[in-house]
Amino acid sequence: MAFANEIGLSPLPIINFTAMLIIVATYIITANILKVWFLKR
Repeated sequence: MAFANEIGLSPLPIINFTAMLIIVATYIITANILKVWFLKR
């Protein structure tokens, strides 16, 4: 796994992975809300 660590493919710690999922989900939800809000105006 040393090679994987060097090229950045090491498994992310669960905290970082969860944080990344939350950020991505928040971005998608916010984008959808803004899209609906702009279309309604």
